[in-house]
Amino acid sequence: MHFINFLFINCASVAGRDGFLFPALRQYLNVIGHFKNPRLKKVILILTILYLAIPKAHGQQVDTSYYPSGQLRDIKFYQGDKIVKATTFKESGEEKYHWDIQKKILVSFDNIGYLDTLAEYFKQHSPDYTLYQHYGNGPLKNIENYKDNARYGDYIEYSREGNIIAKGQFKNWEKTGIWTYYDDKGKADKHIHWFHHSFNEGGISINYTVMPVAVTLLLIIGSLFVFLKKATFSKYFISYSIFTAGLFVLLFILGHVFSEETLIAISTSTGKYFFPVLTTFTATMAILSLTALIFKRKTGVRPVYSILFFVVSIGLGFILLSAYIGSKMTGIVM
Repeated sequence: MHFINFLFINCASVAGRDGFLFPALRQYLNVIGHFKNPRLKKVILILTILYLAIPKAHGQQVDTSYYPSGQLRDIKFYQGDKIVKATTFKESGEEKYHWDIQKKILVSFDNIGYLDTLAEYFKQHSPDYTLYQHYGNGPLKNIENYKDNARYGDYIEYSREGNIIAKGQFKNWEKTGIWTYYDDKGKADKHIHWFHHSFNEGGISINYTVMPVAVTLLLIIGSLFVFLKKATFSKYFISYSIFTAGLFVLLFILGHVFSEETLIAISTSTGKYFFPVLTTFTATMAILSLTALIFKRKTGVRPVYSILFFVVSIGLGFILLSAYIGSKMTGIVM
């Protein structure tokens, strides 16, 4: 019975220190006292003490802090002396972010600054994690993975409607490999990120750059071989240069004939192909001009034609560059 009394006294003492546990625990101990079997009392009391002790042993303590206005700032859950998960709120009451070290996830509803010590605590103790970034307190915006606190691995971005905008992979903060981008209608376009690695760079489109350039080059090379079987390189060079310049003249005329609405419709549907095709024609014209000028004896092209068409190709290149810059500024597809 001495052991039973000892347990009674200590349980009451613990309940008294914790304050809010005392009335319920005192009533609970009074109920236990009605049992006549000392062994049963002992088992029940031991289970009770274990129930009270386990949360403390496993670090289930909760700590909170508040804004000067009285609004809840954050909630921290401890395991021993370490924080294992936390939730932070804005002063308006909306959730700012929450994280869980054991699950290695960070869910954010706002921009997290470097001076946010609670967020930095998570990154320090969990450098490999997955970030779920939202549009404010709205839908999910993107899912990105981190390794040693550097953006690394799979990345997916969503629109506010929940449609996938882009997906690909990062390596040490840089885009790498082949990414897939989706337009408003859900049409996919794969981009190569061999040279464009920053977050805001779109890479080189396979559908609208690589394929059009490849097809155009095949047509140019094929026409060259066919032409050389029946005529000289000099005639091919002059014919090709006139044809290329004629394409720009034709586009200039069409630009003055069609209405603005028609031109925008054409640009939206096929404009993405025009720029790489015209650029390929113009660059090839410049290369052929230099080739004819350097190897004038073998090609049989007069230097005056080589210089003339090289200057023309440079002028056409400036036109394309101006059009490209204008399309980026106005948002017109090109």
